[in-house]
This record gives sequence, C-alpha cells and structure tokens, in this order.
Amino acid sequence: MKINTELAQKIVESLRDTIEQDINFIDNDGIIIASTDHGRINSLHEGALTCIKEGTTIAINSDDEYTGAKKGVNLPVKFQKEIVGVIGISGELEIVEKYGDIIKKMTEILLREEWINENASADIENKKLIVESILNSKLYELDFLPKNLESDAKNIAVAKINYDALDFSTRKNLIRFAESNFTKNKLYVTFLQNKFIVIYLDSNKTNINEHLKLLINQASKSYNVYLNFGVSSTYHRISNSKTFYTQAIRSQKWSEYKGRKSPVIFYKDMELGLLLTSLDDKDLYEYSYKVLKDIDLNELKEYKELFLLYGKYNGSISAIADEMFMHKNTIQYRLNKLESLTGYNPRNFNDYLVLWFAFFNLKID
Repeated sequence: MKINTELAQKIVESLRDTIEQDINFIDNDGIIIASTDHGRINSLHEGALTCIKEGTTIAINSDDEYTGAKKGVNLPVKFQKEIVGVIGISGELEIVEKYGDIIKKMTEILLREEWINENASADIENKKLIVESILNSKLYELDFLPKNLESDAKNIAVAKINYDALDFSTRKNLIRFAESNFTKNKLYVTFLQNKFIVIYLDSNKTNINEHLKLLINQASKSYNVYLNFGVSSTYHRISNSKTFYTQAIRSQKWSEYKGRKSPVIFYKDMELGLLLTSLDDKDLYEYSYKVLKDIDLNELKEYKELFLLYGKYNGSISAIADEMFMHKNTIQYRLNKLESLTGYNPRNFNDYLVLWFAFFNLKID
C-alpha cells in the first residue's frame, strides 16, 4: 500500500490531537511526506531510513545524530505485514517514548480503515459500471461479467432520488444496507443520475417486496429520504434488460403517484397505471393545465386532497368531512366551487374521470 501525502497529512494531524508533540510521516525513501511541522515536509530523514532498513524502533537522542532528524522516536508502520513508512514523534525521549507504541498502532488502524474505504468505493464503482452496462446494452464494454447475471432470473427495481441531496457517504451506506440484508451475490445496487437501482437475481416477489420495504424504512428513518419503488417483471436474457428497465421506471412512476400507501409496485400488478404511464408527461401536463388553470396555485393541493378523498370514500360527504376535520357543509361548498372553477362536476361520472386524469399528473405534494 503506497501512502499518498494527503492521507499521511490527515493521519499526522489526527494524531497531533492525541499528544502535544510534532508528528512526522516518512515514506520508504526516507522523505518526510507529512508533518505537523510543515517546514520539514519534503526533507530527507536518515533516521527513518535506518528504521526501515532494520525494521525496528529508532530513538534519536540529539538533533545532529542523523541528517534531517530531530530528537525523538521513530517507529516502522506496517500494513499487511509490510513496512509502508515510518511514524516519528519529535521531542525529548523521556516524554515521547511512552507514546510510541500507541501512535504506531493508531497509525496502522487509520491505514487499515482507509484501505477498507478505498476497496468499498472501488467495489461500488465496479458494480455501478456493471449495472450501467447492463441497462444500456453495452455488455461488450465489460472485461468480466459474473456468470449468475446471465443465468439467474432477474427483476429490476427503480426509485427516483434527488442525487445532489445525498452525499457519497449516505449513498454508500444505503448500498451497503441493501447488500447486507439480502442473499449474498444475489443483487446489484447502485445510483445512476437521479435513480436508485437494484437488480435482483431472484424471482421471488415476496423476498423482493420485503427487502425493498426494509430499504424504504431505513432511508426514511436514518436519512429522511422517502423512496417509491417500481419493479419490473421477471426476465432471464440479460440482453433484454433495457426493456425491463423501462417497465421498472413506469411502475415507479405509478407508485410515486399513488404515494406512501403504495411504496412498491410491481409491473405485473399494474392495471390503469399501464395506460397512464405510457402517456407523455408533457401531454399530461397540458391536459392538467387546461382543466385546472382557473384554480389558484395556493389552493390546488387542497382541491387535489378533497378530490382524491371523494373518490376514496365513493362520494360520502360525512366520511370526507371526518377525515378533513371539516363540517359537511364546507365539503359541499368546496365541491361546488371545484365545479364552478373547472366546469366539471365530480358527482357526474364522466366529469369525475376528466378531473381524475387532470389531478393524476399534478405534482404538488
């Protein structure tokens, strides 16, 4: 493991908080690549070279004992049984020697943590490349494709996210949570643009549904992120992935419309959603605008809630009034006003359908 200057500087500054002495990190060429005494950076430390050569702690009693060295203690730092550098503490020996082993162990722990993080990041990027190649039909760009990706039954799950609102650490934690709560090597998880994507090598609907709900709960509870997933039909040929990815996107759109009561929707369970998600968003928006344009923007959300409850309770004014904590006369007044503003009476079946389609694509929640 080659230690870069940025990591080395982060280590010495972190350790400096533990003891009130200057700390240096020296590479295997004897060059001080990081130090809390910035004037010593990039200078040769012959004491460290001896430390590396002998593989043991070197105590320095005076500043002129080794070229470029100051009195203090220098210890070899090991990673996977190999010396990767030297950690040095400057100061009077009777003061700094007692810190030597502690600082050495802390340095090795920090290096191990960095290595784990680097490998985790590399694994995440590798899986992202695999998923991206699968969904864009560019498998020829991959040097290696796991055998089970071709042979196992597959389902694709998609949720929309605000990518910029999730930092790398949050995205990594969600990926790790997803992976650790499903059968090993049976899913590929990544973020692509504004989508959170899971490819399941599993056709069991119950397993997938339970896993996605667990993931939704974790995202909401730990990161205040709410997810609605759409899931494709099961398929086998990996070359067909793009088609089934489109299914997942359409299912997600329908799940998003239905809200938190339907956080996971499978493509094969869609009915009316099959029709509505096939329509162009621009056309739907223009339709909604034409029907609802005379309603004040500040009141649209209230009218949408009222209208959806009207459908939920089959026009029962009493049930709507109870849920909205309003008098029945107020509900009647608002329904009449909705008709006055739009020209469509929700009590009439044909007019109800016109209003339902108009509110369908209205993103105001």
